[in-house]
Amino acid sequence: MVPAGALHPEATDRVARALARHEETVWTHITSGGTEIVCTTRNPEGAEPALLRNLPKTPRVTSMTAHCLLHTYYGGPQNLVDKIRPLAPEQITALAVPSRPPQPTHLTDTDRALLHRLHSDGRATNQELAQAADCSQSTAQRRVAELRHSGVLYFDVDYDPRVLERSRLAMLWATVKPAHLEEAGRALAQHEDVSFAASTTGPTNLYAAITCADNRALHTYLTGPVAALPGLTQVESAPVTRTLKHAGLITHPYPPPPGA
Repeated sequence: MVPAGALHPEATDRVARALARHEETVWTHITSGGTEIVCTTRNPEGAEPALLRNLPKTPRVTSMTAHCLLHTYYGGPQNLVDKIRPLAPEQITALAVPSRPPQPTHLTDTDRALLHRLHSDGRATNQELAQAADCSQSTAQRRVAELRHSGVLYFDVDYDPRVLERSRLAMLWATVKPAHLEEAGRALAQHEDVSFAASTTGPTNLYAAITCADNRALHTYLTGPVAALPGLTQVESAPVTRTLKHAGLITHPYPPPPGA
């Protein structure tokens, strides 16, 4: 789910910080000159996000839209680092987890406890996982391995884009003719500047997170690879001016804004 909201400028920072602290959010960005917030939420299948109930009631929020991610073309266990290749092929092979064909996975209470603990701390030891799930260390280790092999569990990587000389972040929303959506999504996933791509519900049907060197590089990307997407009828982009939350949880509250 990707909610986006427009606010009065003086309220943007306060609301963005509150969203970043919310347990349902994963990525939280401020875009469009500091008056819009874009964030991603994760919720159990079929559960209504609390944010969708509460955000419209928040003072100073002037508008809000929410779109459901339908199919991910690039992202999750895949990462922009995979495209830039800072590691040698043999290093990537050594770190890769063999995957099996996707199959329905029944999560037990033990699995849920393990996932909850790893969501809080991806570096938790087998002993800590066993304590959290009330099981033996061998069981915790075995279930984590099985969940990784099945694709249910993966470890995301947070990194500073400046280290990779890609400091310009942007959001991309595209409208593609339905007959070309799959082809366009697969093509978008191959673009070197794309760190995440998915089909969505809403007025646009394709979304991507862009990471490139600077504004000139962003212009070159929008007028080149994006313009060449099959079935493309409309494109909207917004630069990210500030990121308040990445893939992990916020464990230390933000200090209050000046004057609060």
